[in-house]
Amino acid sequence: MNAFASRLSSLALTLLLGVAASAVHAADKLNVLFIAVDDMNADLACYGNPVVKSPNLDRLAATGARFANHYVMPQCTPTRAALTLGTTAALRVMQAGSPPVPRGLWAYRVDAAHALIGGATSEGGNVFQWLRTTLKLHDPATLEAELAALAPDSHGLTMLPFLAGERSPGWAGDVPATIHGLTMATRPADIVRASLEAVAYRCALIAELLGIHVGEQQLIASGGALRNTPTWCQILADVIGVPLVLSAEPEATSRGSALLALKALGVIDNLDALPAAAGVIFEPSLTNFARYREAIARQKALYGKLIEPAGFLRAVAPARATQPEKGDVIEPRCEAVLGLDSGT
Repeated sequence: MNAFASRLSSLALTLLLGVAASAVHAADKLNVLFIAVDDMNADLACYGNPVVKSPNLDRLAATGARFANHYVMPQCTPTRAALTLGTTAALRVMQAGSPPVPRGLWAYRVDAAHALIGGATSEGGNVFQWLRTTLKLHDPATLEAELAALAPDSHGLTMLPFLAGERSPGWAGDVPATIHGLTMATRPADIVRASLEAVAYRCALIAELLGIHVGEQQLIASGGALRNTPTWCQILADVIGVPLVLSAEPEATSRGSALLALKALGVIDNLDALPAAAGVIFEPSLTNFARYREAIARQKALYGKLIEPAGFLRAVAPARATQPEKGDVIEPRCEAVLGLDSGT
């Protein structure tokens, strides 16, 4: 079955389950399926936006199941964090109640008892693809072998991979990317490896804010960018310091939606009743983890020099904890500094 047919069948399954849910509960109560898209933006107030008032949507979000992008992955629990890396990246954990939201992250109300806390980056597979196209690296197998042969942080480069601006955790949406440390000895594979590591460092910052600690949790990962680049999977495991389990499910989003519908119908008692197929497990190297800590410090220092100097940001969000049901999303904007973007 090709990718289009697989997506079509998954969508059909989700729609059928939604119709079935309406039929089963029609005699008892009104059953509503609400689909919100891209509601992290300020112009759609699904979770108590302070500008646009939508009390009915707020109540619906607090009592119903929520479907949005890829945030319905069933593997996400307090001891397992979900990482999706496709065009962009997102890292999140599910927690009970209404936990405070770390500054720079977001929270989605899954149901009345659970919230999904996480962060999303603008960088991911888009950076990898841009470099492959720009540097004319057209043989994926050869490139993967070259990337795997390079030692961690052995290229002498420090990169801010903001080709599409920054989202979590700094929300500096206008800044371009920067590569520091280029020399005559720098090879294309060095630049690509540096970019994969740089994206992983941004994911590590989100993991730190989420309280993901070395050896205490595992990442359940999905996304085409990871399935096709095992070296990137190992980099992420080493950078964050936890095992990375690559999901073998080809359509994690549709599968998660279907599981939520089955749970609402009472067909399954919990989301772990039908566990997802797991693929390869990438165990972290503590030696590489220590090496990457130094590289993350360099990236933070470069970020501080180029993006956080005094007076540079036009708006800075006050440091405070927010509650998931309020759904505040603060996106400080800043002037561009010299560097790279996807049009370069």
